[in-house]
Amino acid sequence: MYYEIGEIRRNFITVDGFTFHVKGTKTQYGVFVEIIDKYENLVDSAEINDEDIGFRLSQEIFEQAIYNWIEQNTDEADRIMNRVMQW
Repeated sequence: MYYEIGEIRRNFITVDGFTFHVKGTKTQYGVFVEIIDKYENLVDSAEINDEDIGFRLSQEIFEQAIYNWIEQNTDEADRIMNRVMQW
């Protein structure tokens, strides 16, 4: 095995200009994934146990959770700032 059980990997993703942390922890049967905002608040989490359907389904669920977070935790000025920074 390449990753040891319990090994943690982190990455950053950006959605509509907002940055989130992705934390993946290898478990005995899959990977436990957490999406975290810049203040270390949990946006969503799930364990993925299937490379095909499980991965695609969880990706869709995480994307929806992130868009819900953006809707609930930002205002119009935040969204304008992100668009300006993308010029």
